[in-house]
Amino acid sequence: MKERALIYLVVVLVVINVAALGTIIYQRLADPDWGALRPKPMMEADPAMLKGLRLTPEQRDMMRESRRRIDSLLTPFHEQIRTKQQELYVEMDSDRPDTALINNLISEIGALQVAVQKTVIGNFLGDGRTLRPEQRRALIKLIETRAKWQERPMFDPGQGFGRGRK
Repeated sequence: MKERALIYLVVVLVVINVAALGTIIYQRLADPDWGALRPKPMMEADPAMLKGLRLTPEQRDMMRESRRRIDSLLTPFHEQIRTKQQELYVEMDSDRPDTALINNLISEIGALQVAVQKTVIGNFLGDGRTLRPEQRRALIKLIETRAKWQERPMFDPGQGFGRGRK
């Protein structure tokens, strides 16, 4: 009896491992939608953006270059924000957190986030001059839609854990 149980257990474990390997291989080769969480260049990340904006090849190249430029401008801000957030987490985790330091770090992070927003908007205004009015409206609508999506609470009723909507 023990031999049969052991053989059964080995077979089940082999099936589970083969299924896991198959899933990993499928993800690598087929790049399904759930693999879209990997970072991709802006113009490749959302084909709907290209379709909705109807960009000319020159405009696509300009948008790619603009994205590279804005990424290089924002990288130092994001590094500073991450550093300040780490300091904030360390201070919050200490035995006696210094509320003045915590408030100061929160203010500094807020100021850096404002600087990021100003940089992004300044870049958008510059890029917007090269788009036709209908393209500009479509881009603003796309940005607005994404901003609304990002502002949603992570666990609305019905999402994640809990009982959901009543």
